[in-house]
Amino acid sequence: MKEHVRCKACGYILEKDALGEVCPACGVKKEMFEPWEDKVGAARRLWLDLHVHPIVVHLPNAISPMLVLLALAYPLIPASMHTSFFWPVIQFLSWLFPLMVLGAFLTGIIDGKVRYRKLSTPRLLQKSVLGTIFVVASIVVAVLPAIGNFEGEANFGLWLGYVITSIVSLVAASVLGKWGAHLVGGVMPGEKVFLGKKKKKVAA
Repeated sequence: MKEHVRCKACGYILEKDALGEVCPACGVKKEMFEPWEDKVGAARRLWLDLHVHPIVVHLPNAISPMLVLLALAYPLIPASMHTSFFWPVIQFLSWLFPLMVLGAFLTGIIDGKVRYRKLSTPRLLQKSVLGTIFVVASIVVAVLPAIGNFEGEANFGLWLGYVITSIVSLVAASVLGKWGAHLVGGVMPGEKVFLGKKKKKVAA
């Protein structure tokens, strides 16, 4: 098993063989590093080191503010640009959005199980509830442009509903991102993985 070291100044962890003269994160001299033992099993560590959920969650987090801006700008843009540019972009991003949100939601469930072993803790329950709201809002965002365009007073309700649900999505994405930033550094020790437990050795 490879040896790891931890920076006593900032907490950065890396393989001992990869340590140079200074900490890659904060720049202090290598003398500030101390031996560090990884108490997480290899199977769990593999998933955690891939950072699947933090990477996937960037996709809906990047699109949600764009949807709000496009919706708010739509009435201000000349009608000639609606069919040629704005409407196709809104439709494409809206249809893609719930797929990305669902991907982030599912990888978040897996990440929570692997990282903390259960999803019944207070913060993970809050994330699950808000994540469900995020998924539902993203589906509404996809459905509204399929019902009709935002042209004219007759479709004002569709446009307003789109603005509201896209703002709800943006708020949910922002709060989930903030909560996730505090959770991503934690991990329970041991060998247990998503769908099973490591069998204990029988005493001789």
